[in-house]
Amino acid sequence: DGTIGSGEWTGTPYAVTFQLPNRTVRGSLWTAWDATKLYVAVEVGDTSASEIDVILDVDGDGALEQGDPAYLSWANGRAQTFHYEPARRGFVQNTWNSGRDFARASRVHGSARVYEFAVPYTSTSQTPGLALKYERTGVAGQFDTWPTTGVRDAITKNPNQWVRLSLTPAPPVPFVDTTPPHVDLLVWPDLPSPSNVVSWRATAYDNVALDR
Repeated sequence: DGTIGSGEWTGTPYAVTFQLPNRTVRGSLWTAWDATKLYVAVEVGDTSASEIDVILDVDGDGALEQGDPAYLSWANGRAQTFHYEPARRGFVQNTWNSGRDFARASRVHGSARVYEFAVPYTSTSQTPGLALKYERTGVAGQFDTWPTTGVRDAITKNPNQWVRLSLTPAPPVPFVDTTPPHVDLLVWPDLPSPSNVVSWRATAYDNVALDR
């Protein structure tokens, strides 16, 4: 939702820096993952941040291979997905409006802008390589990449210098048990007014567990 909510992101964030021609922009990066998605949050101290790109070296080997993805998100809500093609030595757009491939949001909070991503991720690697590209609205050339800050080379040039993530599990969704337990009670004999010693049997069922 574009907001760093309380308890939403755990662990110490990565410190990120982008060196523009006339200013330095600093921020923070959080990551988490589950069985199907990689979650990324980027907060930068610049409300004019018009674009954040998340680029992945999925297996974390320091080299880009066929299909390694790049996810582009703009402050206006538009987005695109790219994939790496070795024959072209660069990223190729999947489809126009390919931003449907992932969820994202961006909001301004005071003097900062937050970008949040939820991108498909089914790799077993818990240490993928990651790089960010930042672009600022206005003057041409107002962009930089991280962690190769200030180099301003093509994002594909130095994947061996990208940060290796140490992924932490996404916060678990609290389980709410809405199914009540069920008890069957059977009494012998089947008489209108039983007396003396009466035999009975009870059987209890529950979809989660029974205490006693």
